Amino acid sequence: MVNFFGLEQIALEIAATVAVSAWTVFKSKDFFKAKHMQTLLEGVEAGVNQSYLVFVAERKASSDDGKLTQAERVTARTKALNAAKIYCKLHGTDIISRFGEDFIVSKIEKQIRKSKRESYRKISYAEFFHHTSEK
Repeated sequence: MVNFFGLEQIALEIAATVAVSAWTVFKSKDFFKAKHMQTLLEGVEAGVNQSYLVFVAERKASSDDGKLTQAERVTARTKALNAAKIYCKLHGTDIISRFGEDFIVSKIEKQIRKSKRESYRKISYAEFFHHTSEK
């Protein structure tokens, strides 16, 4: 008589090994996707900061109303995008092929809004404490 129990046991062990391996690969993709997203967000923040320091602050200071023209805004966003690309490439992520330019530009615009809110808060707090200390 042939013992099929041993074969069934081996088949179950192989199936379990394949399932665990597949699950590990699936979860590792999530990890790398999150890692690339984190690199993108860091690159966008660095790009926006770099664009502000190199281009925006100078243009705002030299304008009559302290605002950028539409063309200057486009240039500032392009500079931020280029700086973000360089940052991410240095950190091992090709953000254009991974996320697409439209998605990255939307993240840049979101970071610009966030940076403006934070700078307004800093000014407001500084003005508040300056005025209250004079009384």
